[in-house]
Amino acid sequence: MNKLDISEEKFEAAVKAVSGRGEKVNAHTLRQELGGGGHDRLTAMLQAYRAKEMRQPAAENDPVPDSLRTACSGLLASVWKAAVKHVTEKLGAALDDCRSALKDACDREQAVSRDADDWRAKYEREAELHASDTRNSQREITELRERLGKAEGGAEAMSRQIADLREQNQRLTAALGNAAVSGRQETGKENGRMIAAEIVEDGK
Repeated sequence: MNKLDISEEKFEAAVKAVSGRGEKVNAHTLRQELGGGGHDRLTAMLQAYRAKEMRQPAAENDPVPDSLRTACSGLLASVWKAAVKHVTEKLGAALDDCRSALKDACDREQAVSRDADDWRAKYEREAELHASDTRNSQREITELRERLGKAEGGAEAMSRQIADLREQNQRLTAALGNAAVSGRQETGKENGRMIAAEIVEDGK
């Protein structure tokens, strides 16, 4: 309900109705009774009503001049207007602070996101280089294993050749030994025949 729709008579009737039911008279119960109205507006009207009630005995003997009533009403409106302006300014400043904080948070989020992207790219590059080095190392290991296998095969063949040569050397050594013995025997026989021939020649 708009505050202009709440007349003083309606407000006083609402206060009496709420009080008559034994309920606490406040902005909430008055809003329910009136069917609307702003909290601050109802609170201000309630304060004015209570002030009026407190002044009522003196007012019967010394009525408040209409000019004073008008002045008080204007003062109340000015106070209300100033209060609304103050609250609006405070809310506006709080909203600006909130927007500024939100912008700073977004800027930080973007900076963190950029840093994360940079680190991710760097990690991927290093991982690729490591994988390339690993592949190269694996190829080198494979080549070395192949060379080692060939060297081992060559060593085995060389060992067999050396064994064969040793066997041939042994056979040749034995053959030479036999030939030397046979040669000495033949030389002895030839010398014997020559000596015998000389003896025979001397006997003649």
